[in-house]
Amino acid sequence: MRARWAASLVVLFGCPSPPEREPAPSTPSGTVATVETIDEDLVAFRECATSGCTPDPAGLDRSSFFAGRARDPVTVDCGEDLCLAGDVVVAPRLGGDPFVAAYVELGTPLPPPVDRPPAHLVLVLEGTSFMREVWPSVALAIDAMRAALGPDDVVTVVHFVRTAQTLARAVRAVDLDPAAIVAEAEAERPIAWAALHEALVLATHEARSLPGVDARIVLVTSGHTQTGVSEPERIVGLVEGLARSGTPVGVVATTEIWYGAEIPVAIAEVGTGGYAFVRTGGELVAALEREALTVAAPLATDVELRIVAGEGRRIGRVWGPSRARVDGASVVYETPALMMLSGRGAEDGAGGLRGPAGGIFVELLDSGEAKPGALAVSVEVSFSNAAAERRTSALDVDAPAWAPGDTAAMGDPARAATFAGLAGYLGLQQAITVFAEGDCALAQGVASELIARGSEWLADRADADGG
Repeated sequence: MRARWAASLVVLFGCPSPPEREPAPSTPSGTVATVETIDEDLVAFRECATSGCTPDPAGLDRSSFFAGRARDPVTVDCGEDLCLAGDVVVAPRLGGDPFVAAYVELGTPLPPPVDRPPAHLVLVLEGTSFMREVWPSVALAIDAMRAALGPDDVVTVVHFVRTAQTLARAVRAVDLDPAAIVAEAEAERPIAWAALHEALVLATHEARSLPGVDARIVLVTSGHTQTGVSEPERIVGLVEGLARSGTPVGVVATTEIWYGAEIPVAIAEVGTGGYAFVRTGGELVAALEREALTVAAPLATDVELRIVAGEGRRIGRVWGPSRARVDGASVVYETPALMMLSGRGAEDGAGGLRGPAGGIFVELLDSGEAKPGALAVSVEVSFSNAAAERRTSALDVDAPAWAPGDTAAMGDPARAATFAGLAGYLGLQQAITVFAEGDCALAQGVASELIARGSEWLADRADADGG
């Protein structure tokens, strides 16, 4: 970790005198629920640093920076179906007031599903030229998926380039022939045209073709939509209908690092099937194997999560699902469904939610009357449970009693992981912003301070954890 921080920052802020360059575009953001994925924004940051390009300050201001960085929120309240968990952290900000952020996530008190009846997995596989980096490993990935499925599970494979076609229909996993599927797919030239909507329509038909059998769709895509219906709202609307009917749609995105991933991310958010970002064939193999090992159970539908700022505070920026919106003094997030998922593998028994479960960060601005230790945010979630009963849960989250110079509150072990992610974000944002503005010397100073603080914090955590 120390080496990674130092290498990226030192290379970036070496203050060369390069020719003028166009700023690197904003990176695609991951959703807050991920499967064997990496943080695209940080990958892009490191790639930009090593190549000597000028980073876009907005590149870190994306949802995936915070994905998975919060652990064990301090305040938790559980009902019969869902748990609300929240926390508020404070971090110093160079040259300004401290940064205050609320973190809210959903969980469940129910035990994770560990077994399921035979299922129907519909693999939707893009074969365009945008897939060239991972395509040589597609047969291995399908084979790993096939081997991880149960003996009575069936698989359908839908392939699409300019048009979509079914290459295998409801074949028992043990009888699936990955090499034959790839050979048939390669009979169609991999041009740069992707009929994504047509493929999802075909997958919907295939998923509903076996009455009484639970179906799940896994989409492997670059996110391009050059032919047929290309309006994001129509594509996402189709997936939303599947989620409401209990058919989750997961996404394995192979998008190029500088290509916007808005459609794959939006599909994953409403599809409740998760989102994996892969750059190599090996990562594709791991992602499809993990999807095959996943056991899903419907948990809630028509979910609305509302986060309301406490007295003396107002809403600033929001990180998390792209569908979250600011509504006056509130942040509102709506999703058609939540699924509880767990793995069937011996080393993957932990349960989790797909939907907004990974968490939402909300910047809280002081309107001049906020008091340390007072109510920071109130949270309410309403939903329909598996029995179609409408339920509501609420939670109040207080702000830590923090004052300028009070490092004890920042070092609270219960908030350590959240604070580290927040502080790292603020430092990186400050460094790349002043660098982009042309003040390389100040950027070097900020980078050095960030490396020193990060190394000191990691050393303290290692000592506290026994190494």
